[in-house]
Amino acid sequence: MKLREIAVKVNFEPFIYGINECSYNTREKYLSDCQEYYRDHVLLLDREFRLQTRNITSFFSRLLYKHFKNMQYPFSKVIISCCISENSSGTITDLEGIAEVKILYDYRMFPGKSEISKKHDALDIIMRGLKLISDCYGIDMKPFEEVESMIVAADYRNNWVWNTKWNPGRTYNAIINIDHNLNETVIYLRIEAKNGSIVFNSALVTAKPDEWDYDFFLGKMVWQSTKEFVLFDKKNNIVGSWYET
Repeated sequence: MKLREIAVKVNFEPFIYGINECSYNTREKYLSDCQEYYRDHVLLLDREFRLQTRNITSFFSRLLYKHFKNMQYPFSKVIISCCISENSSGTITDLEGIAEVKILYDYRMFPGKSEISKKHDALDIIMRGLKLISDCYGIDMKPFEEVESMIVAADYRNNWVWNTKWNPGRTYNAIINIDHNLNETVIYLRIEAKNGSIVFNSALVTAKPDEWDYDFFLGKMVWQSTKEFVLFDKKNNIVGSWYET
């Protein structure tokens, strides 16, 4: 299988929050209290943790697939669950091509960190999780280490070109650029002349920092004429346009 996605999430450990199964008369009541506590106190933290690590996990997934697309793995997705207790860390499960590994990381400290520290932590979480999985499955770490180097060399900025399209006369090139940051993703339209000069560069839309949110806006690139360009979303609504004045 091709490894297409790496994700990071919170591993909810009820006993960390004072919920101990041994103090309950029934397992049903224990599970009910766990669900209620997670919903009221951990869900939002988990959601924000996933979103704010997504710019790096998405960056890593995209570069790995782009540069090592011929590599085969025992799974197509890796989920790295961050836990607080050493007793929970180190376990690996594999269910229908989705591998989950638990590592030590106190996600409660994440919200108070700076943006660059959050990016550094996200990459470190990925590499530590992949190292455990690689040791377990006998997988070569070199592709992962090369992707790590690419991200560091890019200064942790997940800024990339989604697609380009020349007009019929090949006098202008439309470029859709994605700036996937910590708290948001901005989709830009840039128009370049044949000589490489930029004649237009503007943000079209701002979305959540997750490709499942912004992918909707990446529909079709259409030159209506040699002087007019339109980007449509996946429901054929206009996201943005440019025309030569």
